[in-house]
Amino acid sequence: MKIFQVYPDDPLAKESVTTILNNNHDKRIRQKTLDFYRNGCTSLLTKNGSVIWLVSIDEDSGLKTGISLCAFGAKTKKVMHSITVVHAEFRRIGLGKSLLSSKMNILRNRHSNVSYKSFVNINNEPSVKMCVSAGLVITDKGSRERTNSEPTEFFVFEDI
Repeated sequence: MKIFQVYPDDPLAKESVTTILNNNHDKRIRQKTLDFYRNGCTSLLTKNGSVIWLVSIDEDSGLKTGISLCAFGAKTKKVMHSITVVHAEFRRIGLGKSLLSSKMNILRNRHSNVSYKSFVNINNEPSVKMCVSAGLVITDKGSRERTNSEPTEFFVFEDI
């Protein structure tokens, strides 16, 4: 696998959204976040925000195998959205950890003044393990009310 950093208007970014987000997120990511990236983050980018957009590609087949994205405000210096999604056929081989670690390295080295928080469903064991293995630390626990369903409990991960 090879990981590339692209920009939202790059055709590879649009292909990755179609291939990964539309088919492989297993309904674990909030619709608002999915729509934000599907629409190319244009609202944020026009308001002086920034996006880190990583795509992994299988070099043999050319298949888009995963993405790791985050968006943050230039003024607030806080990450507003962050997701890492791996194609179902390429899970459990460390690709998610590689994508998340690459994203965190870019944040640490190029945007060190941006504070990073990620909210992960407590029952999503693979994502919890991925965050821990990438060096993120659980700093809090919470719950969110959902319409027509039981509340969702989550861990808050931070890069400290």
